[in-house]
Amino acid sequence: MSKGERDSVPPKSGREQFLDTAFGPDEEIDIDLADEILGSHGISGGELIEEFKLRLQAELRSHYQETNEISKPLETALKSIQEQQRASQPAPVNADSWIDDLLGGDIPKSSQLKPQYSFHRQKEGAVSANDKKILDELEGELGQE
Repeated sequence: MSKGERDSVPPKSGREQFLDTAFGPDEEIDIDLADEILGSHGISGGELIEEFKLRLQAELRSHYQETNEISKPLETALKSIQEQQRASQPAPVNADSWIDDLLGGDIPKSSQLKPQYSFHRQKEGAVSANDKKILDELEGELGQE
């Protein structure tokens, strides 16, 4: 930054200096850090986007009721958010073809399923001692009921 550019930037308030010290300058905050900061306050980015979308919809309705015209900037912003939300959602799965593939032995590549294993038919001693202890305790609890 040149000396002229530094002179044209207003000095930072104490709060801004504190925030820069605590979180780093705004230019240094990336998506992951922003998500972490929001998460520490119990807020998710998706919730903020949804809330903003609802506010845009309310503002669009209010503007239409007052002027009987649709605000193009608000409409464009709302459509952009809706498109981004649709793009971030997984594509819908055709249930019939997915089941056919699964029953045919093909686990669809788009599936996020992980194989689940059943240990109830394993031979004695095939599970670890710790697992055996847990299973014995569970069996004991079920027998007591």
